[in-house]
This record gives sequence, structure tokens and C-alpha cells, in this order.
Amino acid sequence: ASHYFVDFGKGKLMQYLNFNEIRNLNIDINSACNAACPGCARQQDGIFRNMEFQKNQHFPYHIWQKLIDEIGPQLESIVFCGNYGDAGMTNNLADFITYAHSVNPRLNMTVTSNMGVNSTQFWKNLGELSTDIPIHFQCSIDGLRDTNHIYRRFVIWKKVMDNVLALANTSPPNLIWKWIEFPWNTHQIEQGTTISKILGFTEFIVTPNNQPHTNLLLEKLYLDNKDIWSDAASFVSVPPAPPQTDEYLLDASIALKIETDRFNMNNKVDSIDCYTKTVDQSIHVDWNGHVWPCCWWGGAHYSASLDLRHSQKSFYPDIATGWNSLSDHTLAHILNHKFYSESLMTSQDSDTPSSVCLSSCGKCDNNWNSVNTIGKTN
Repeated sequence: ASHYFVDFGKGKLMQYLNFNEIRNLNIDINSACNAACPGCARQQDGIFRNMEFQKNQHFPYHIWQKLIDEIGPQLESIVFCGNYGDAGMTNNLADFITYAHSVNPRLNMTVTSNMGVNSTQFWKNLGELSTDIPIHFQCSIDGLRDTNHIYRRFVIWKKVMDNVLALANTSPPNLIWKWIEFPWNTHQIEQGTTISKILGFTEFIVTPNNQPHTNLLLEKLYLDNKDIWSDAASFVSVPPAPPQTDEYLLDASIALKIETDRFNMNNKVDSIDCYTKTVDQSIHVDWNGHVWPCCWWGGAHYSASLDLRHSQKSFYPDIATGWNSLSDHTLAHILNHKFYSESLMTSQDSDTPSSVCLSSCGKCDNNWNSVNTIGKTN
């Protein structure tokens, strides 16, 4: 089936979002991070560093000004997300926030961080800034002292707590603890909720464990490499494994269950409900200034998974490099591109939808899609 066709049921081509429909901006402001989370595409096969990844890159401030001047007046919120980087690694983050606020004082902003980065003074300054500007701080902490490091690899617990307290001790900001549930931290959720209240968090959000077999793999990665798990030198010195190899660490039964899950998902999905179009009305911008419909698309673009990259790029094989770059185009121009005005949404109703859309927003039951499950739960 072609990726470019008229949806005759609606009588017209389906636009992702028109420029004036954008309400929320999700931005990965850098590609710098202190952690090596095994589920992040910064890693290869869950444990080695993805050598092809452009690390320690930062979003150009002049492009930020250009973007906010164009779209800022109509936005309701901005999320400085952690798709590949950690927002707390951008030393002049306060300048980005202040500029956006000057263009649109009604904006609500969210800063996402694992809280193990930068100095207590940095976080204290941001906390004080939040007395004048609506800022939420979403702290990605997936466990307690003895478990947070299993997924948030190389994140030091004491530094996390020092930075959290630096925020909490300023004029109380909106502090959110976002906890991803894993087999090794499920039993600590109640205790985590209590601790969050003591520390001054206003919300404690648990992202449900809806990928049980994948999480078993992550646990096995940790147990098989426990002796080097906290050794950053070993991480960067170990050569990457050959792409797409599971045998070197995987229990065959877990690998089979994961592949079975993927097969079942592909065959059970009967429709795709694009969350960022129908609910969030948002776009995602990566640290290079590339505009994507969501962080899942942005994530696939740089993934260590060759299959995921090839699947994603098959949807725009004839598009020149830089087609969605804010350095070369305005946001309005990019949203009028064929990818957004035609191929993205119509492909979701075709026989060959994007695997990114399928796995993120495919609708069958909530066990099979990430975005709808998490979005509806929260």
C-alpha cells in the first residue's frame, strides 16, 4: 500500500496538525546525560554505549528565540523532556524559560530531570525562578536508594536527594516524582509515596509496568553485569556489541516471549489513535532543531536499532536532508510538508502503518500500546 493516498472515507487528505492547532511543545533541549538507562536509545543492546549517537549537543539559543517568536504566543505549555538528554544539563536553561515566559506569560513549563545532574545552586536558582514563572519539576526517580540505580544507571542517590532538597527548600515549586514501575521496585511504591510527601513533592506518578517481558530482560542485564553496573569507565571502554544481537546476554525464553509479544501486537492492533494529535496537540523538537510529531518519532531517528531507524525513514525516503530542520525552515513551513500534510496520518489507516505509530498508539487492549496506556492512566 502506498504511504501517500487519499482517505476517501473522509474525502480529503488528513493533516497531522495545522500550525494554529499546536497547543503544546515537547523539546529535547540537549543530548547530554549522566545516566546510561538500558531502555534509552543512547545505549546499544541495553548496556553498551551507542557510538554513533551525537552526545553532549545543545539546542541553539538563537533557534529557540526564533521558534518561540513564531509559536510561543499560542502555546499552553512547554515540556523540556528527557528523550535523549537531561534538561538539567543545559546550564542556561533559565534563559530558555525566561525568554519563553517573556513572549507568553500564560505558559506553563515542565522541566524533566533524573535530578542527578548539575549543582544544588543550579536547582536552587530554578526553584526561585518558579516563584515568578509557572514551572513544574518532573523528577524521574525510579526507586529508592537501593534500586534507583538499576535503571537510572550511574545516577548517584545522594546527589539526587541534595538537588531535590535544593528545589524543595526554595519557595515551594511544583515538584512531581515520576516513578517507572519495574519488577525490582514495585514493592517500594508505597514507601516511595510516603517519602515523596516528606520531601515536599506535590505529586507521585507511577508509570505502569506494561512490558513485563522486556523488563525481565532489563533485570537480567543488571544481574549479569552487576559487577560493572556502577563503573562508568567500564561502560565507555567496552566495545559495542554487534547490532541487533540478543544471544550474548538473553535467556532464549525471554527473547521468544518478547518476539511473541511484538508479533501479537502487530496482528491485534485494529486502529491507531494518535495521542499527540487527538489529545496533546503537540509537536516534538530534538536538540538538532528537527521537528517530529512526537518523541517516539524523534527517538526512532537516532535509535541504535537499525530496524527501527529504517522503518521510520521509509516514510520519507524521497525527502532531502534538513526537510524538518528549524535552522532551514520556519515551523509553519515544516508543518505544511507532505510528511505532515499527507503521509503521516493516512499511513495510520493503511495496511502498512509505521511501526513507531503501531507500538506507541495502536489500539487493541492497553497491554499493547505505550502512549495510550500511560496517558490514560495518568
